[in-house]
Amino acid sequence: MFFFFNEQYLYSGNPGALQKLTMRTAQERAGDFSQSVTTGGILIPVYRSGTKNQYPGNIVPSSEISALGKSLLSIFPQPNFSDRAVSGGNYNFLYQNTPNTRRNEYTYRLDFALTDKLRLYGRNNQINNSQSGYAIGVLPCHRGAWSKGSITATVQRPPSMWCTPFRPR
Repeated sequence: MFFFFNEQYLYSGNPGALQKLTMRTAQERAGDFSQSVTTGGILIPVYRSGTKNQYPGNIVPSSEISALGKSLLSIFPQPNFSDRAVSGGNYNFLYQNTPNTRRNEYTYRLDFALTDKLRLYGRNNQINNSQSGYAIGVLPCHRGAWSKGSITATVQRPPSMWCTPFRPR
């Protein structure tokens, strides 16, 4: 009889890349685009839908803002970075996820000689992977807040075999 057991563990928490994104400011969400400029500092004109007429002062009247569009914007977080000298106007939101990854792997094997000519063996490989971390919540209960998420996967391979010698005559 032979028995073998092995277990391996891997734990890591590697930071993801720093995400640099642009989110609509509170002014823009309210229809005021008077401070919305390109990276070169030029005002971004906002035109009436279907025309080439710019809104006076680059401000969209609240009566022309879709309630559905406004609700959709509330899903996204508010800007958290405002230093244009650093961002060059390219972004106003910074985010970095550091997921925790765990991998546990187990291997078992048992060999057993039932007779001189008949053998039995069995083995089991089990791999458990899990990853958890924080993300920006987009569900109504977590709007703009950090929410924790995780994923877990398990794989098992439990074969067993009968072995008997075969000799051609």
